[in-house]
Amino acid sequence: MSEKFPIEKSEEILLDVYYKLGLDDILNEQPKNAVIDTRDESELIDIFWGFQKETNNLRISMYDKDIKETTKYVAFNFAHEKMDFIKKKKFPKKKILLPLFIVISSIFLSIIEYSSLEIPIFIKILLNILITAFFVYYIKFIYVDWRKYLFTQFEEVLRSIKSEVGFTTKDIEEYAKDYDWKEYIFFPIIFLIGLLILISWLLMVLPP
Repeated sequence: MSEKFPIEKSEEILLDVYYKLGLDDILNEQPKNAVIDTRDESELIDIFWGFQKETNNLRISMYDKDIKETTKYVAFNFAHEKMDFIKKKKFPKKKILLPLFIVISSIFLSIIEYSSLEIPIFIKILLNILITAFFVYYIKFIYVDWRKYLFTQFEEVLRSIKSEVGFTTKDIEEYAKDYDWKEYIFFPIIFLIGLLILISWLLMVLPP
């Protein structure tokens, strides 16, 4: 054991932390109990990661004088785990079809520009406007609606463990600001969609 904290039995702090994060839903089994006895904050974190997949009822017995802050840190990371689960399970699958539709439609418009098909210009403009509208809607969904939903869920997760780990309203606000809301996977998709829309517009307005 580390000598970071004085080992005196009278100073031992026993803390029961119940994380109401619904891990039993993730595992499809009842929560289990885990007991951790450590004198070192880093050791606590290491052991915690080992137990996190198996329990949402965690008992920590340690000599950490700063146990409150350590517990907050652990709980905050645990909240991130819950958010990863929410992002994977709650993202509306039908929304994935929208960028595919936009890409296919843009490619189709680009192809017919080089074909011998005689399509009225107003129909081409109408189709481009429709594709652009879908594109704008998708951007709004990802960067406004979806982010707002995640932000609300993250706040709820933090508030659900507020009393157990001593979170204050200020803590929740600060932690929520630090959360990485960017969905990096959508960046290349959105870039590709925008590029295809731009190409289709240029092909339509430029002379053959």
